[in-house]
Amino acid sequence: MDGVAGLGRSVLPNGGAGLPPWAGELAGSLDQLGVQLNADNVLAVQRVLLAEAQRLERAGKMFGSEAVVRECGGDPVSRDAAREFTPRLQALVREGMLVADMLRAAGGRLGESARAYGRAEAEITASLRGIGERR
Repeated sequence: MDGVAGLGRSVLPNGGAGLPPWAGELAGSLDQLGVQLNADNVLAVQRVLLAEAQRLERAGKMFGSEAVVRECGGDPVSRDAAREFTPRLQALVREGMLVADMLRAAGGRLGESARAYGRAEAEITASLRGIGERR
């Protein structure tokens, strides 16, 4: 089997500079996925990655602006907890959106691979039916 060499590294924004360590780990897992691709499964793998990107994007839209931890009560612990947890929760939403971007970019690369394997544009489009548009 062959596939897209360096798929993960190719989807890291700015070559991975300034990204959290998990982004490189995700890129590495996409690189490992690359050696498992072939003409028979490339469209299915592309669909899985793009569907997950869509799921993360929807969650980010749904919770992004509402990612705030409010005080549970008037006590100092609630106030401190809200102040500490809100930025962490917002960082998780941003990281989820970064993962979605990386998965979407990887899905785009797999579309290129499908074309290289000789898959027709109509076949590629049909395999993605039901997966929505980019945010």
